[in-house]
Amino acid sequence: MAKVSAKPLSGFIELKPLQQVKFNEIVDSLKQKLEIFGFMPLDLPIIERQEVLIDETDKNETQNQMYLFEKGENKLGLRFDGTVGLARFVAGNANDLTFPFRRYQVGRNFRGERPQKGRYREFYQCDFDIIGENTLDSSYEFEIINLIYELFETLKPYVGDVIIKVGSRKILNEIFNYLDIEESVRQNILIFIDKKMKVSRDELVEMMQEYIGQAKAEKLYEIIEGDYKKLQGLTPELDEKIAELSVIADMIVNITGAKNVEFDLSIVRGLGYYTGVVFEVFLKNEPSLGSVCGGGRYDNLSDKFSSRKFVGVGGAIGVSRLFVPMIESGAIKLDKNLVDVVVIAMNASNNSYAQVTGNRLRDAGIKTIVNIDSSKFKKKLENANKLDAKYIVVIGDDEEVEQLVTLKNMDTGESEKISVNQVIEKLGK
Repeated sequence: MAKVSAKPLSGFIELKPLQQVKFNEIVDSLKQKLEIFGFMPLDLPIIERQEVLIDETDKNETQNQMYLFEKGENKLGLRFDGTVGLARFVAGNANDLTFPFRRYQVGRNFRGERPQKGRYREFYQCDFDIIGENTLDSSYEFEIINLIYELFETLKPYVGDVIIKVGSRKILNEIFNYLDIEESVRQNILIFIDKKMKVSRDELVEMMQEYIGQAKAEKLYEIIEGDYKKLQGLTPELDEKIAELSVIADMIVNITGAKNVEFDLSIVRGLGYYTGVVFEVFLKNEPSLGSVCGGGRYDNLSDKFSSRKFVGVGGAIGVSRLFVPMIESGAIKLDKNLVDVVVIAMNASNNSYAQVTGNRLRDAGIKTIVNIDSSKFKKKLENANKLDAKYIVVIGDDEEVEQLVTLKNMDTGESEKISVNQVIEKLGK
């Protein structure tokens, strides 16, 4: 009988235990920072009804990458991103929430795109959002950018410096009005602008001119390449939107010093639900990864679920996109000593005392494995070495009679016969 391949599906992540420990450590650091900022955890379902997941404004774009299936009469899909499920949750639980509502979620998402470095079909994403009912002050857009700044300060030991690029859908919409670009083609143009960092000037102009003509395409490219403040005076409506972004820019400068924040009108985010400030984050040392975090303002969060109006601003860090390539390449160093102590019973008759000893060490917060199998002492010692344990605790007949243990330092080779209390005092956390 032919053997089934032991490899995971292409684009699906499978980390080794030491890699997973480091991955979990990074995720925990994100959660701690988010909770310090007052964000509360959510863990929403991975499977949703198709009508929940599919956004009519970019239906084809979404459906092409979604995992859709049927179970009985139910049309279902795997979670594509974190915002759509959040919209359903807020609409269904609004009476139990306090607004502005702050939430975060770290979970798996699924997209059927071509796997490549940093892009996976199954991936972990850290979503964070602030949701208001009826309205949400623009200062919360700064709050999210400030949060992102602090999150990446926390992640700096792992990823180094980043650039946070900030754009504005409101300014772009007024530019579209100024250039007399029809509503029916604007979403296509936004999707093209979103590709600006990946294509040449001529390629982007060619994409856009099919919809708006060459003259407008070249003028639009010139505008998004420039400083948004230099657009003042074109129209009163554009001046108003520039003033709104300038307030946020001033707050960023005052709080963060704007050492790693840039304002760039070509940052648009391709999804159709963004309506205001948008942003993306790039690694200075790994530009080939592309955007590792993005998000923005959306003013129509739950229209398809409720007659009540909910607006929000949020972002998402591509945790797998950001860290899996760096962990696999060795750019992020793995911890070796994941086990503090391996307790080894010399004989089967010592197993009970060895297990009691192991539990006492664990109760003291010392990471402990108890090896009470029937293999020889040499084999047990080899296993302890493979685990890279800092210490071994050896228990034989003499140790059990004396109610002591032999503690061996695996780095120095030094051994001493001492009580379990002394081991705890020596190694205790």
